[in-house]
Amino acid sequence: MHDQHNTIDNGLMMNSTKQKDSVLIQLQPHEEHNQKLESNVHPPDWQNPISKESYQLVVIGAGTAGLVTAAGAAGLGIRVALVEREPMGGDCLNVSCVPSKGVIGAGRVAASATILQQTRTCNGSNYIAF
Repeated sequence: MHDQHNTIDNGLMMNSTKQKDSVLIQLQPHEEHNQKLESNVHPPDWQNPISKESYQLVVIGAGTAGLVTAAGAAGLGIRVALVEREPMGGDCLNVSCVPSKGVIGAGRVAASATILQQTRTCNGSNYIAF
């Protein structure tokens, strides 16, 4: 049985389909770039590892805090299991903080280029100086 859920965060639509005990993630639009991202962060043939030893720390959630906690503990030699069902990095990295800063930065560059194009001329021709 499949239960389908759609969420929209900052204009990026994420489709998740629950299939038995797992969640299949599909970023929208389902184009080449997003398909490559999905295969990198959630390989289709992924099998959860079975540890031969017990973990000393289990971190649930691979958002900003979870990644820092797991990496810091592993750096101290602690056996760490990091559990995440969505793309690693959490909402901040994937659909909120980081992508929005990229869009804001690109908008500022475009605005600067437009202003420069309107105000700078050389021998009667427009040019953009960076």
